[in-house]
Amino acid sequence: MKEDLIESKRSLKITKEEILSNLDLADKMRCNLNDTSIDAKPILMQLAEEE
Repeated sequence: MKEDLIESKRSLKITKEEILSNLDLADKMRCNLNDTSIDAKPILMQLAEEE
């Protein structure tokens, strides 16, 4: 899964700054998921650091 996220980040040319400036969207998405125990912020923060 992590590799897929990294590849998507690269292919979409999403920058670290774009990910970090939109972390609030993770909270909005969390409210709409059936399994609200998943916190995407740590995953997104790791993804932001990947090259």
